[in-house]
Amino acid sequence: MKLNWGIALATIYVGFMILMLGVVYKSRQHDVNLVASDYFEQELNYQEEIDAQTNANHLAEKVTVDYTGGKIHIQLSDFGPSANGQVVLFRPSDRHLDQIFPLKVSEDSKMIIPTDHLKKGLWDVKIKWESAGKKYQYKHSVFL
Repeated sequence: MKLNWGIALATIYVGFMILMLGVVYKSRQHDVNLVASDYFEQELNYQEEIDAQTNANHLAEKVTVDYTGGKIHIQLSDFGPSANGQVVLFRPSDRHLDQIFPLKVSEDSKMIIPTDHLKKGLWDVKIKWESAGKKYQYKHSVFL
């Protein structure tokens, strides 16, 4: 049996359409995990973040974040319990694992966060606080 060019062209076209429909179906099955659902609003406020990071960089004693003994140790030397803010543990690979803690600094300017409930891997620690009407922000990556 001899195929003419019309049947061959139709077969190629139908095969291509089936392939494209398969690709569309598989792509709809894939979960798209955005870093943040409100990234447009965050982008509009990015200059405030830059200013807060600049304020933190100009402190006499720098903020330190350290992971030892299964705990994250945060040292805010220039601030005591008067610092008001939050600590965000951000998981770049899965936003559903993000954790937010209120900033509770002890008298010796330290805060300790236990990590036994956190999944192992890379975490970004973002500390945002305000003191005397001035905003501060510090970021540090920790590998648990």
